[in-house]
Amino acid sequence: MELIGHTRLIQYLNCVRQNNRLAHAFLFSGPESIGKKTTSLKFIKSFLCDSNGDKPCFICLSCSRVDALSHGNLLLIAKEKEKQNISIENMRTVHQFISLKSIDDKLRFIVIDDAHLMSEEAMNSLLKVLEEPPMGIIFILITSSINSLLQTIRSRCQILRFSRLSLAESSNLLKINDKFASEDLELLWKLCAGDMKLINYLFAENGLMLNSVKKSIHLINELDFAKLIDEELKSSQAAESRQKLKLLLYVLLIINIALLRNTGEITDKLVKFFDAASYINMLKQKDPFEILDNSDKILNAYIKIEMNVNIPLLCAETINKIN
Repeated sequence: MELIGHTRLIQYLNCVRQNNRLAHAFLFSGPESIGKKTTSLKFIKSFLCDSNGDKPCFICLSCSRVDALSHGNLLLIAKEKEKQNISIENMRTVHQFISLKSIDDKLRFIVIDDAHLMSEEAMNSLLKVLEEPPMGIIFILITSSINSLLQTIRSRCQILRFSRLSLAESSNLLKINDKFASEDLELLWKLCAGDMKLINYLFAENGLMLNSVKKSIHLINELDFAKLIDEELKSSQAAESRQKLKLLLYVLLIINIALLRNTGEITDKLVKFFDAASYINMLKQKDPFEILDNSDKILNAYIKIEMNVNIPLLCAETINKIN
């Protein structure tokens, strides 16, 4: 994956490598899908690259193995699909890796992706390692929710904060169709908070998912909740159903926030683009505290999606709460 943006952070990491002033643990914090993992792998390549020239070269065997996550000096820990968190079993893999020797006397790296998903037991196990860091091993923790990590873990890491990419920086990464107006693209960019995964998903297959989300909002406008739930029951693709609901809840949450902030221009654009006039009118009949309560319920449902809950039941529960 091409690395776009984050110039200041990349320059800093280059200086760290050139001056050999490495921390034993780094914490890459920032929104999802903005290049934190890509940056970490590029940083690791700069140490493991076989080139005699500029590092990383991106073409040598070591660089290729880092890309494939198969280099002997690299361990990537991430949540397994069927699991709810990064468990103590994953940390046992970390301890086993630490007990081994480097294959070529180079530094070794342990990357923990979505580190905030570690269980309490896994965090405590990691903390013990960070309290007495092993020689020759660098930890890189990647998170989009830094406050979910133990403060004692955060205090033992050098924190690098990643900001979302600008629209200009990432325009060449957007897989979009020319039929979308530039102002619509800008609106959706703001809506997705620069999350490339969400944006690319919205525009996949000529905007099929975007149209699906708009259709779902139309059903909410028409108060046809039974049909919306029925559509989710018919879905044969659990991952697609989960992502669509995530996007739908995201849109509803942004509409709630826009109305609360009384940002008329943004609200008008959202109403026009998503045909959400009925939903807005329903919200306008509520007082600010009720809208806040609605927003809280939507946010809770959004969080539950990551916990492998039953999607149709979540649809029914959320719709009943926010109506």
